[in-house]
Amino acid sequence: MLREIEANISKLAAEYRPGDEREGYLVRTSATVIVLALFEYTWWNIFQSQINTLEALNTKVMHVDDLNAFYEEGKARTPICICR
Repeated sequence: MLREIEANISKLAAEYRPGDEREGYLVRTSATVIVLALFEYTWWNIFQSQINTLEALNTKVMHVDDLNAFYEEGKARTPICICR
């Protein structure tokens, strides 16, 4: 699958003139993939903290204040920005 995607990107990149246009296309494509990966990672952390909360609630009755720990755990795993 990776080779097929690489071939598709190469084919699309070839439609742009070598130089700034092609570089712009490749930079935009790379940035798009990074943003999508960040969204997926963030979504997974939110989802995982919800699953952990539900699993804990299935084993015992918990006070709302105790549930905040699951939120804080998910928040700590979620990057604010990957920019440096």
